Amino acid sequence: MTRQEIITSLEKVGLVPKGKEIGPWIDFCKKSLLDSGIKRPPVKAKIHPPDQSKTTNFHHLHIYDARGNSLNKDLIKVKYDTLEAHIPIKQP
Repeated sequence: MTRQEIITSLEKVGLVPKGKEIGPWIDFCKKSLLDSGIKRPPVKAKIHPPDQSKTTNFHHLHIYDARGNSLNKDLIKVKYDTLEAHIPIKQP
């Protein structure tokens, strides 16, 4: 999926960008929590550009469960610093 396809899919399930400006880094949270006025609603997904490291030199997606644990592409809990927690996406 491309970055825009992922943004559209996340919005369809009730997740919206956290903040007004969409840049290379985007954090998504539940729209209902954002609308309720909670100051720091939990982040459920993130889109990141390539990092400077050799490990994640590709555009990627992070997904989190209700407790903030990192998930892989199959929605299985993984360590946050593993390659599986950085889901590759097509370049924008």
